[in-house]
Amino acid sequence: MEINNLTEFTRYCQEHSDDPTLPETVELAERWTHLSSTLKRQYGGQVSEEEWIDEAFSRMPDIKNDATPEKLLPVHDVMTRFWIHGEAFDKWFRQKIVVITQEPLA
Repeated sequence: MEINNLTEFTRYCQEHSDDPTLPETVELAERWTHLSSTLKRQYGGQVSEEEWIDEAFSRMPDIKNDATPEKLLPVHDVMTRFWIHGEAFDKWFRQKIVVITQEPLA
């Protein structure tokens, strides 16, 4: 992942070091960003960054088939805050992912 603020990313990782899912979240963000960047380099063209993000998503069945809020929300946080194309990812996320939250029943 091409990080736009390494100091802030390092601080984020330190602050969330007690989160057992952090390594998986960062690894998933890394794979997703790497694949979308690779696709963009290989195929180029006049395709928007969001379309490469979407294409990478469709080529990663482990994400696509297990797209739960618990998995995607932390990835969204990392990618929008630290990836150089974070704005494009945020736009894609808001267009494609619906997160439904419900208060637990008493």
